[in-house]
Amino acid sequence: KQEKSDKVAVMRRETSLTYQQLWQQSEAIANYILKTAKTDAPVVIYGNKDIEIVPAMVGILKSGRAYVPVDITFPLDRLEKIAKSTKAEFLFDFASLSAPTAHRQVIDRQDLQRIVEEVDIPEIEERNWVKNNDICYILFTSGSTGEPKGVQITKKNILNFVEWFLPYAKVRPNGAALNQVSYSFDVSVIQLYIYLPLQTTLFSVDKEMIGNFGALFAHLATSNLTSWVSTPSFIEMCAVYDNFNRDLLPRLEKIILAGEVLTKKLVRTLWKKFPGVEIINGYGPTEGTVLLTCCRITEEMVEDDEHNLPIGSLVNDATFWIEREDKTTTTEQNKKGELLVSSQN
Repeated sequence: KQEKSDKVAVMRRETSLTYQQLWQQSEAIANYILKTAKTDAPVVIYGNKDIEIVPAMVGILKSGRAYVPVDITFPLDRLEKIAKSTKAEFLFDFASLSAPTAHRQVIDRQDLQRIVEEVDIPEIEERNWVKNNDICYILFTSGSTGEPKGVQITKKNILNFVEWFLPYAKVRPNGAALNQVSYSFDVSVIQLYIYLPLQTTLFSVDKEMIGNFGALFAHLATSNLTSWVSTPSFIEMCAVYDNFNRDLLPRLEKIILAGEVLTKKLVRTLWKKFPGVEIINGYGPTEGTVLLTCCRITEEMVEDDEHNLPIGSLVNDATFWIEREDKTTTTEQNKKGELLVSSQN
């Protein structure tokens, strides 16, 4: 809670929001929802890395509701299925793609501007905010039938994850964290629930920037990044270029990679380009609130010819077992089978 801070909370290209602006805008959004909503249904947000999305998320949480982030890469018919399945009463549309309006109110940029410019907005009392067992967000993945499947994550799940992962993610103050991962992908939760409260500026990279690495690197040169969060494949694409190195990101001290297999080849490449950087490898399904395991990669792990890189240690409260093909279970190390985990995550 940094409602009076003039430090930049979120940046996207030439646009930025301070923590004070973020707080004030989220108050206005929460107030509008509480005044006009007829139900407590989740609120859908359709966009990419639009700077308005973060205050919308915070405002929705302050109103006691869950948000449902849907990236612009999702087709409109899928957006409609998601809005219908959540019974959404509000849909924030930052893509200007004629989002479906049936049975719900669509709020575009102009509408949002009018909402946040309201004066004399009453402070939203904390009793209205989401509580421990309330759902904070719902992420949709493809189910086995092809129909959208929503994974519901509660405040309690998030707090459990943050308490465990914070020591791995922490960086020096007055820096920035890469905000490239789609809000529809759970790795983005690291930026929103760890780095934003730490007053680490979220430095947003949108879909268009990824299509032009020259422009992307020029943008990154102004970033003051201390933490990089992405999939291994995205940073691997960046690492192809010679100028992706310590000269481009002189303050980079931590690289957090998740969502895909991390290879020793990529680790060696990153250590060569960014001497002294700490690399964190994370693993976990969406149902596990971002990550269920993680570890700091060491030279010993990389030089171990007998094993792939480990996925790390389990979240603090977790228990695990391995189910073999014959359906028997074991908790022994280095056994093959399906990993099953139980946790507050």
